[in-house]
Parts: sequence; C-alpha cells; structure tokens
Amino acid sequence: MWWLVLPLWRAFRRMSHPNVRIVTGGIAFYALFSIFPLIYLTLTVLIAVVPDDMSEQIAGSISQVLSSNVAPLNREDVSIISQLTPQGLTVRAVVAFILVAYTASAGAKAAITGVRMIAGGEQKTRMLRFQATSLLMTTLMVLLVWGLGAAQLTITAIREASGPAAEFAGLIARAASTLWITKWVASFLLFYLVIALSLRQHSGRARLVGAAVGAVGWLAITWGFQLYLRFSVLDTIYGALASLILAFIWLTASVSSLLFGAALAVELARVQPRQAR
Repeated sequence: MWWLVLPLWRAFRRMSHPNVRIVTGGIAFYALFSIFPLIYLTLTVLIAVVPDDMSEQIAGSISQVLSSNVAPLNREDVSIISQLTPQGLTVRAVVAFILVAYTASAGAKAAITGVRMIAGGEQKTRMLRFQATSLLMTTLMVLLVWGLGAAQLTITAIREASGPAAEFAGLIARAASTLWITKWVASFLLFYLVIALSLRQHSGRARLVGAAVGAVGWLAITWGFQLYLRFSVLDTIYGALASLILAFIWLTASVSSLLFGAALAVELARVQPRQAR
C-alpha cells in the first residue's frame, strides 16, 4: 500500500490549487442542470413504455443511485407520466432532450477542462478535437444512464419470474442495496468515463485506480448527506433551506471527488515509470 500513500498526498496538494474551486463550482452548476434532468428524462421514457408496477420499481431503483431523499419519484408521478398521450410525451421528451443535451455538453466541456487543469497540462487542444471529445463524453453519459435503466429493467423482470434465477436475482439485489454496490458501480463508471476521455495519455491502471478511489470518496460524501437528511427536520423552512444548501455542497463535493480521482490517476502515472526501472 506504500505505493499509494505518496500519490495520495500529492493528489491532495493538487486539489489545493485556488483555481480548482472555481472549476469545481462550474462543473457542479452544469451537473445540476444536466445529470439530474437526464436521469428523469430516462425515467420518463421507461415509465411510458412499461407497466405501472414495474415502472415504479425502476424509478425507485435508479433514483437510489444518487440521493433518493432529495426528490424521489412516487406513485402519483409515475401515474401522471404513464397517462401522457404519445403526442404530449413526444413534445416533452424532445424539449427535455434538447435542454439536457446542451447542458450536459457544457458540463462535459467543463469536466474535461477541470481534469486537464488538475493534471497540470497546459497543452493546447484543437477546437475540433475538444468538441468531439465533449460530444463523445455526453453521448456515453446518456448511454450509461440508459444502460443502468436497462439493467434494472432486466433484473426486475427476472425477480418477478419464478425459479432459482429469480431467487438469485433477489439475493443479489438485496446485497447490492445493503452494501451500496449499485451506487459505487454507477459512480465508478461515470468517473472512469470522464477521467479516461480527459487523460488519454495516462496508463489504464492509473485511471482505474483513480476512478475507484474517487467513487469511494463519493460514497462517503453521499452517506453523510443522506445521514443528515434522515435525522434533520425538513418540514420547516429553515430545515428545507439548509437541506437545499447542503445539497449543492454535496454536489460540489461530489465533483471534488471526481477531480481528486483524476489527480490521483496523474500521480500514479508518474510513479509507475519509476517502479518499472
């Protein structure tokens, strides 16, 4: 484990740069207006095409990937979405997709800039390549969210069936929910996607470890946030205001965990060539 101690310390030093705070706030702002609407857009499409009982389970499961206590979907929301006409659903989906695509693309550009700034790379990137990378990252983020929804849909269908496969799927689902495996996997995939596309010149092992450590940090931050929501008084104006402020702090801290994972990946990539000598 000593090979990880020094890179961790150097990664913390990289995070102490004053410009990191500015970039972190910018990424958190775009994430607030892109990631969450993207998830709810995906839920809207899924809910409109599957039965009510199954769609409610999918909505609850995907909402739990993030902080489900902030604004979870309930049965009334599911019923309203399910009762939409095809025309109304199409119009809402198109408008939401345009909004999500624009904000997610801006957030992807901010994330790429932030990760490269953390890495200390001042090299200029061609505009066409930068736009292509941000477009690829946005597309993969959408596919990642849809993939999580499809995976949950498959698990739900298996659990509703009978036989050993249903019992095994139920056991895995309960274990994943208890240990927060689903949250960690989702955050790891997202972090690795951003780090891998932003730091292509670094080794794959360093990027994997950086994304994994960043995802663990995100789990700790999310656990503390949900612990506050569980024991705080949200039915008063002060409690609701405090939870709103803390929600943005949680989102900013989540971005910091992503940038810390990128900084750790850079430091690990610096150490690996020395160990190979």
